[in-house]
Amino acid sequence: MPEFLNNLNKEARVAATWRILLISCVTLGCCLGLVALLDLVDRVVPWKEDSIAVLLVAAIILAVCSFVLLALWIYRRRPNAQELAAKVEDANPDLMDRLNCAVDLIEKKDGEYNRMEERVLEEASEKTNSTIISKATRPSGQAKWLTLIALGMASGMIAYALQWSPVQKAMGYFSGEVGLNVSTRLSALDGGD
Repeated sequence: MPEFLNNLNKEARVAATWRILLISCVTLGCCLGLVALLDLVDRVVPWKEDSIAVLLVAAIILAVCSFVLLALWIYRRRPNAQELAAKVEDANPDLMDRLNCAVDLIEKKDGEYNRMEERVLEEASEKTNSTIISKATRPSGQAKWLTLIALGMASGMIAYALQWSPVQKAMGYFSGEVGLNVSTRLSALDGGD
């Protein structure tokens, strides 16, 4: 298998990885939104520990299942070599469709090439390297940094959300401590503890 085809297959996996990181951000953001909504509802209509615990566990199971299903779907629909070759050709017009032709030849023929087809494969190998392919197919630097920053912020906010009343009530329920005193922001405003 030619090196450019190995590079295209590697870039397909990299593209799937970046998409999975993006849905990680979305999933964490949805979890954060749900916990914020539960906290808001708990301020207006305080819930008992057992009811909020079941709701939180169901939401976590739903979020994990959604993430796994989306990650599998994205990985199965990762771009193929022909799609990535077209992107590389668009970014590097000097290839003059050699890479597309070479990928088509490899996929349609089984190693039995005539002299002209061998020359197309050789020229595609000479004119493409991993740097050219990765520059054309990977997200820009700004998109990478924004995704990583969003992932970090979402993770940090989830860690902060562990202090919110619904999460504290659920943790109290699962710890089994009788009479665990959880004060909400509302009870602190009313003069409670």
